[in-house]
Amino acid sequence: MESWHLSEQSVSSKGQKSCQLTADHQTVNFTLGDGLRTRFGASTFDRNLDAIRRNLDFDLSEGDALERLRAIDAWALDYITEHSERLLKKKLSRAEVENGYTPLVRTYGSCASAKTKINIRGPRAATYWLPTGEQMPDCPAEGTWQDYAYKVQVSIPQLWIMQGTFGLLLEATALCLSPPAAVNPFAKS
Repeated sequence: MESWHLSEQSVSSKGQKSCQLTADHQTVNFTLGDGLRTRFGASTFDRNLDAIRRNLDFDLSEGDALERLRAIDAWALDYITEHSERLLKKKLSRAEVENGYTPLVRTYGSCASAKTKINIRGPRAATYWLPTGEQMPDCPAEGTWQDYAYKVQVSIPQLWIMQGTFGLLLEATALCLSPPAAVNPFAKS
């Protein structure tokens, strides 16, 4: 993360504020994890089945994915605190940054998850793959997202800023879908 840099704040034609994240002038990309599961599938808050851009939450267990995202959150808190005047247009204390920052890792009781955004179709659609290396033409059918385990490629293109809150955008760009391992109840032990 030493080479990571957040650009000056920009405002889109729709009024959305953001700061582009790069590493050596390239988009930050990495594999989030392998064997990840989702409880809800790709969905929207209002359950709009026509929506192209959706939320896709992945459950995280202790391990590399969880540690990596926590390290990215720690980096973001340090970086935003140090550069708050340039990024957020006002000087903020560490406590104020912690209060406004939406972390990549969300914890509910003993469960941790990461919320990604995914474009399920269109010119910026994520790609879908089988473990054999074959590309799938479409995303999983509605109601079947939970049936798979996923290897997930993500990018962090920007820091979003909205009404006093801000956070890094975690975007799923490619998914390798594996049917979950099943235990044959008829196999002899």
